[in-house]
Parts: sequence; C-alpha cells; structure tokens
Amino acid sequence: IRGDLKHIEREDISVIIEPHVERGFLRTDIQRISDDLEGLAWVARADVRRRWPGTLLVIVSEEQPIARWGEVGYLNARGDIFYSDALPEYQQLPQLWSDQRSPATLVERYQLLQTVLMSEEMSVAGLQQDQLGQLSAFLSNGMEVQFGDRDFAVRVSRFIRLIRGDLRNQRIAKIDLRYEQGAAVLPASEQWARASAARSQGGSYGSN
Repeated sequence: IRGDLKHIEREDISVIIEPHVERGFLRTDIQRISDDLEGLAWVARADVRRRWPGTLLVIVSEEQPIARWGEVGYLNARGDIFYSDALPEYQQLPQLWSDQRSPATLVERYQLLQTVLMSEEMSVAGLQQDQLGQLSAFLSNGMEVQFGDRDFAVRVSRFIRLIRGDLRNQRIAKIDLRYEQGAAVLPASEQWARASAARSQGGSYGSN
C-alpha cells in the first residue's frame, strides 16, 4: 500500500483488500478493489495493479478539499462532495452551500470570484445559494455581496468596478447587485449604527 496518507488508516485499506485476495492472485478482481477503496471518504483515487509473481500494488491518493460543504462535508476541485468529521486544519477553508444541490456550478463560481478577488487582497469566506438560486458571497473583510440568480460573471465585473472606483477605500457592510444596472450599498458605519440603536431599544438587528 503506497500513498501519502494523512486521513486514512492503512488498516482500513487492508480490511477492504483482504476478502478480495482470498480467491488467489490471478482471480482477484482489481477493479472491484479500486471501486471499494474509492468508496472511503478521503480516497480520491485508488490505483490497483498486479505485480508478478504474487503481489498487489495499491496506490492511494487522498482527496484535497478546496472548501467546506455546509457543516459536515467537503468539496474537491471537481465539485465532488465527500463527508467526514470536521477537522481543525480545514476550518479556515471557505464554506459553500447550495439548497439546489449543485456543487459543481457553485465551485465554478467560487473559483471565478476567488480569482478576481486576489488582486484586491480579499478572498471568499463563504458562498451560499438558496432554493431560488439567489447567490450571496461573504468575503474575508466581512463584506456581504448579493449577486442574485443570473448573470454572475457580469455582476462580478460590476462589483470589481465598484470597489476599484466609487467605493474604493470605503468600509462597506453589504452590496446588493440584484439590479440590471448599479447596486445598493450599505456602509459599515450605517450597519453598526442600526445595530447599536436596536440593542439600546432592547431589540435585535438583522440584515435581510
């Protein structure tokens, strides 16, 4: 068994392999072994080969998560979901979620937004899509951006123009781009003022 294994125990791999090899070297179904191993949570690929005269070589590649999927899952770069216990080393990954269960599309949009934000010294902390397809991003600087349910690339371009232009060096809490032209902007100072007023009156403040 070969591979840089951090999240998979070699004993767990052996338990899957052993029943298959009982039939003998030549009768062992190596494709079935590969399929069974790839059913493990952290296995991205299992390459099983015969090595004469009587050895099986099993090369295991682990998943490389690029984001968390909700509270209990992870996403790889292909948009595949796999589930595992929450691990501390991945808590800083962005959190993605779609009520429409379309992770591949969401990953594509995450990668596009993450790429354009790099030049602005920002990153995506979270990306969420509701049942109506409305997409909202939560950025590393605390800003929330609502992109709506269509024309994502166009609205990303509009967002970048805004923060490079009229909103440059301003502290923004929320930008709503769900308009054919322009955007609605909530300055951070206004959000704090509204929250403070709600607390002083014994209520609560939430952004809708």
